Amino acid sequence: MSRRRASNVAESVVVAGIWAGVAERRVVVVVWGVLGCQAMNTQEHKQALSAGSGLGSYRVVRVLGAGGFGVTYLCEHARLGVQVAVKEYLPNEIAVRDGSQVHPKSTGDREGFDWGLSRFLEEARTLARFEHPNVVRVRDCFEANNTAYIVMDYEDGEALDRLLRRLGTLTEVQLRRVVLPVADGLRQVHTAGFLHRDVKPSNIFVRRSNESPVLLDFGSARQALGRRSRSMTAIASAGYSPPEQYESQGDQGAWTDIYALSALCHRAITGKAPVEAPRRTGQLARSRADPHIDLADAGVAGYSSGLLEAVDCGLRLVETERPQSLDDWLAQLEERHDMRTAARSYRDAAEQGDATAQMTLAHLHRDGEGVAKDAHEAAREHGSGSAVRSGSRTAERMGQHVGTSHDPALKTSLWQQLTSKVRGFFSVVWTVVQAAFWIYLIGLLASIFFD
Repeated sequence: MSRRRASNVAESVVVAGIWAGVAERRVVVVVWGVLGCQAMNTQEHKQALSAGSGLGSYRVVRVLGAGGFGVTYLCEHARLGVQVAVKEYLPNEIAVRDGSQVHPKSTGDREGFDWGLSRFLEEARTLARFEHPNVVRVRDCFEANNTAYIVMDYEDGEALDRLLRRLGTLTEVQLRRVVLPVADGLRQVHTAGFLHRDVKPSNIFVRRSNESPVLLDFGSARQALGRRSRSMTAIASAGYSPPEQYESQGDQGAWTDIYALSALCHRAITGKAPVEAPRRTGQLARSRADPHIDLADAGVAGYSSGLLEAVDCGLRLVETERPQSLDDWLAQLEERHDMRTAARSYRDAAEQGDATAQMTLAHLHRDGEGVAKDAHEAAREHGSGSAVRSGSRTAERMGQHVGTSHDPALKTSLWQQLTSKVRGFFSVVWTVVQAAFWIYLIGLLASIFFD
């Protein structure tokens, strides 16, 4: 067999195709071959139903995600062709799949399995009452395969934890665009007497269509079962869960979700999740300093004092020291007085020809921080109608200059975008080079072997 022929055989056997592209700022590389990599998604989740399995009126397309409490599938309605997300109750500590059926691992696990199943269905019925654009919409629930399923809207986009891994941190404007809609959805949940209990980046999805966030995967049933089985991994999420979620009789309320939401903000601002609550309480119990450092004391730049103080207050270990409602927490976050004072000072300096102040006003106006409104309020307090017109004109005029090369912040942003695209390009090239190298090497070895 010639070396060229052996190389071609090796290429066809090992790799059927390589496709690389850049879409939505992400590099997508797909390599598949005779080992059946098209089934890898199911193989990664041993307990999951296989693609094509029937599930009531739906057909399983693929696995979207899996955890200790269950598996979530992308499914398609058999007759309507509509795609939905279907969550399956499958607590892997006490249950196992046999074929398509789910069973408790032992007779001793039966009571806990049935108890968790009833909580799972109860949670589905509760969530179905909520209709908010930033809270996942539950459409149906049903029992099959000796377990239960929740049917939800399928959201096309990217999980916030993946987005944060890609970007590192968020600016204040970006963070507010995520947190404020989620907080509004949580407020509706709290008003109905319900808690989420598992707010964290992986449970927030950013829609591809309009970049709006949606809150997923409520953790009430999972944590109820976790307490019954004394499983800490089911009860809490490290860094995002407050002390009361680690306690069997912890006092949970709106402040519990506020801690998690504040922890999410901390992650988006610093690039790291806060220190886990048990470690903090353990250090304090030993009369040592709290390893967590408040953002207001850490000298974090680029964020308003109102935001940093709201995050610090929401991360207090003692629940009574945190805001007791989302309205209280948002009042700190909105920092109206700070923005009004800043708008007034920047406007006065801009009117006197300060270029830096003019550009700052332009950025605030562009980012929707209500500069014109604050300028109106400030001028009304001073009784100066001309200041209102001048302040509004300044913001409008400076808005025309956003995007010029004189803006250092914009230069930095453009440089970051350029370097990101360059890194993405070289990532694609490197992947193709690696694939070509291995194809060549295998072909060379095959030619030596066959010869």
